[in-house]
Amino acid sequence: MADQHDGNLDGQPGLIRNQNVSAEKLSFARSLRHEMSPVERRLWLKLRSRQICGAKFRRQQIVGPYIADFYCSQAMLTVEVDGDTHNAQYDAARDRYFAQQGIQVLRFTNAEVLRNIDGVIYMIAEALSTRS
Repeated sequence: MADQHDGNLDGQPGLIRNQNVSAEKLSFARSLRHEMSPVERRLWLKLRSRQICGAKFRRQQIVGPYIADFYCSQAMLTVEVDGDTHNAQYDAARDRYFAQQGIQVLRFTNAEVLRNIDGVIYMIAEALSTRS
């Protein structure tokens, strides 16, 4: 069942509604949620259940033509984890799109999440406190 979204931020601040999402993209986002990397899973354990500043994050959230790793609609904030394979050109285009929608992007490497999870969480909390 395809979700109907057109990429507009509609109703509640930051909540994506009425986008046209193909069944394939919806299925792909669901598969990403089920097949998270160990690094993404480690960060998700810290983001889930409103543990940081009471903010609700969604995993692998479809936002327009892109899929955000972790998205908080209330703060209009996405947290991206860059793995070993990384396409800087694609990420730049995605970051521009998110910025045009008023969404702030925080980007961390796998190494940052693995070696300094507390620092990553601190930076996310700082961004949430300035955007909420």
